[in-house]
Amino acid sequence: MALKSRTKRAPSVGWARRLADIVGEWWSIGAAPPGGSKMSMGAFYSPEMTLWNAAHLGDAALVETLATVRRAKFSTGIAGRTALMAAVAGNHAECARILAPFSDLAQRDGKKKTALMIAAENGHAEALDAILGQSDALACDSAGKSALSLAIEKGSRECVERLLPLSELGNADARGATALMIAAAGSKGDSWGCFEMVMKQEKAAKTLFDRDEMQGTALHAAAKGGEPKIVRALMQEAERHGRRAEYAGFVDRNGQTALMAGLSSWSSDQWRESEGALLDSLRELAREKSVKHKDPVGRTALMKATRGPLAAVQLLAPASDIEARDNAGKTAIDWAAADNGKRNAGVADWLAASAPPALARTALEKWGVERMPKTAALFEALALREEAGLALNPEAASLAQAARAESAQAPRRKARSL
Repeated sequence: MALKSRTKRAPSVGWARRLADIVGEWWSIGAAPPGGSKMSMGAFYSPEMTLWNAAHLGDAALVETLATVRRAKFSTGIAGRTALMAAVAGNHAECARILAPFSDLAQRDGKKKTALMIAAENGHAEALDAILGQSDALACDSAGKSALSLAIEKGSRECVERLLPLSELGNADARGATALMIAAAGSKGDSWGCFEMVMKQEKAAKTLFDRDEMQGTALHAAAKGGEPKIVRALMQEAERHGRRAEYAGFVDRNGQTALMAGLSSWSSDQWRESEGALLDSLRELAREKSVKHKDPVGRTALMKATRGPLAAVQLLAPASDIEARDNAGKTAIDWAAADNGKRNAGVADWLAASAPPALARTALEKWGVERMPKTAALFEALALREEAGLALNPEAASLAQAARAESAQAPRRKARSL
């Protein structure tokens, strides 16, 4: 008897669409599917997966139907997250309210985060409201961060406002950072609003002088963030305790004051986008004697400022020692003229022209007239004074002689380069 040939049945459009939706969800959160990289097809059709999808997409009607029918604890879905976690991650507050009675709110995902933490780190105040009364606000994730810390990092004033009364502001995370330090760092969302709310709390204010694992303070964090209002508020609070100068002089484990930590952290992009704000922060921090502090390799704040615009160097120069040298014998002029003078030649020239004559002469001899036009012009003026018969002190006379010699050598160097 002839065997009948079997024809393969094409998958339905609905099945293919469902598969695409689920795979898309894995990619959207950067996670592997439930059970790892390999997964049985039965998992696609499990009640938990259907419920997870409904919660993730915010389908409250389907969530209510499935939750009411099952009335049981739900297993985890993608990336170890439950349907409730999927709901709060998408800020689907109604889905979260439906799922909360049937869910374990203490359950954690792969990063040890609870549903409350997920709502907080995303700044979803409505979803947070749906589960706040049944959750533990003091619980911490694998990094030791509470829901409040995560909300502050997000810059969500609404979430911070709800979590503050339920949180312990004296606690620190795994890096030793307190809520005040995290708020001082700013950078996201309503950073000033979050900081202001935290700073008003008496328990938070008491952590002003606390140190993290790197021995940094809230002022170090604020300086790195570059928000002048936060820097000013911290300095004023320290002044209220009679410890303003001491606070500005606190040194972290890298041997840096808050001023130096900020200058080391600010990138060229930050200077370009927020120069005014960063200069305002510098004005607050540069008022103290700590501006002359040297780190373990002998660098001063002025040396670090040469990475930034001329305005930053001009702000620090009056209170700094331009002649100071680091452990390698370099001055701020050398740091500004690094990379064969291409790093910040304008800053180097300005510093040399502002430096004592002997240092200015050394800089001109090292870098030449083309890279030090202002310094060369200064020497030329001294030479003209000498030619006019005006009296010069011995040092000025020496500079005038150096200026003439440098001017004579410049055309020859240019000719050789051609």
